Amino acid sequence: LKETTMDPRKRTLLRVDVIEAAAATKDRVDELMGTKPEARFRFIQERAEFAEADVLDI
Repeated sequence: LKETTMDPRKRTLLRVDVIEAAAATKDRVDELMGTKPEARFRFIQERAEFAEADVLDI
């Protein structure tokens, strides 16, 4: 990494904007980080079947 990614002479930084997904991303962040716990609970309930027990930190 020191010779490639971390070397400013060899790396390229690109800004990537995905305008189409901006509104959906904002809505998801508001849903999960907002002040309404019922939105978070609904998100968890809708996706619980996809959880893998061995990677949960419970």
